[in-house]
Amino acid sequence: EELPLYTNHDAIVGEVRITSLTTKRTEHSGIKVQLIGQIELASERGSPHDFVSLVRELAPPGDVASAAQKPLPFEFRNVEMQYDSYRGMQVRCRYLLRVTVTGKGMVADTKKDAPFWVRNYDVPPEEAPPIKMEVGIEECLHIEFEYDKARYHLKVTSPAAVQGSITVQQQQATATLLSNTLSLRCTEKRTPLRIPELPCLIAGQLLITRTDAA
Repeated sequence: EELPLYTNHDAIVGEVRITSLTTKRTEHSGIKVQLIGQIELASERGSPHDFVSLVRELAPPGDVASAAQKPLPFEFRNVEMQYDSYRGMQVRCRYLLRVTVTGKGMVADTKKDAPFWVRNYDVPPEEAPPIKMEVGIEECLHIEFEYDKARYHLKVTSPAAVQGSITVQQQQATATLLSNTLSLRCTEKRTPLRIPELPCLIAGQLLITRTDAA
């Protein structure tokens, strides 16, 4: 799927073309275009929350055939689009242009949606010190993870790499193989959700040698 790409405060300019599908005279009560930004949760599918909603009137009431004779230009300047477009398992954030034609004898929603994508690139943050995380079972297994960075930026000039180390500090259980994976998790902070099985992005295996280190 290919979509137009914009960033925050970009101008969105274009034109709409109306096509009449009948030779009969059809009156409309107005043609408008909306710029909409929506966040939709998996738990509320079909009931998105609009955080951006701008409207431009394209044509006053009149004949559909007359409106179809020429393009209808529109323009949205300095639009606040602070959130990146996103499609996840638990939530999605999307932007779209919606053209609506209303009039007597027409279906309730004579409209057409045209989605577009938003990606914002900020200045990369300063390098943060490595971070550590410890997991394990008391008096049985103790594993320490160390990451080379506390956070990673979307815009990179070279192939992105997540680097670090895994240290097994105490092991009373017999084990000869340690698996590590990099997964993508989408969570919603507002309400507790059942997290489905996570898609594994990268998987690897490390051979470990048992030691009696305490």
